[in-house]
Amino acid sequence: MKIREIILSLVVVLSGCAVGQYHLGYHNIGTDEYFYGAVGNKYVKDLETFEISCIEKVVTYKFDELYDNFAPKLKKALSVEQLKDLNTNLRTAYGYSGKYERLLLVPQKSMLDEGVGKDAFKFYDFVGAHYLLDGKFKAVIKLYMYRIENEIKIIGFEIMDYEENPKGKNNPIIKHIHPEALDNANMRNRYYQRVQ
Repeated sequence: MKIREIILSLVVVLSGCAVGQYHLGYHNIGTDEYFYGAVGNKYVKDLETFEISCIEKVVTYKFDELYDNFAPKLKKALSVEQLKDLNTNLRTAYGYSGKYERLLLVPQKSMLDEGVGKDAFKFYDFVGAHYLLDGKFKAVIKLYMYRIENEIKIIGFEIMDYEENPKGKNNPIIKHIHPEALDNANMRNRYYQRVQ
């Protein structure tokens, strides 16, 4: 192969490996530990509109209005009444101002990684995005999503203090993660059991 052909092949490979800088893909191997990696931008570039609509409900204390966007397992785990209680608790703990910021999770724009070249919703068991929420105390929400019958659904979320509170005590982490998929990429057999 000529040098020019090699360079051209590399350019094609690298251009196809654009990273979704605001998302991570998560592997669920059934142990309540989730391993993550980079995702291809072309598989997550359309998620922002969905995410923003969800985050705007969170920062205006309308978490209960997200219930219809929950995947089946999350719906079983949380009721609308529990979400209304969560709204009250978030208002007390954080006092959101209504402002938020999408957080950069992967600083580089391209990489050669198995997860980047594959459909994020088939290779990973869910995809996550993080947002910084402004308020009396800043918080971070990690929103976890999965595609079910071509529709994006929320499979979980985590909310935690962004930094140490002035009195040195942080609010407890709120965590509800209920994946619909289990080990899409066969990571348990490929890597996890070897390490153990």
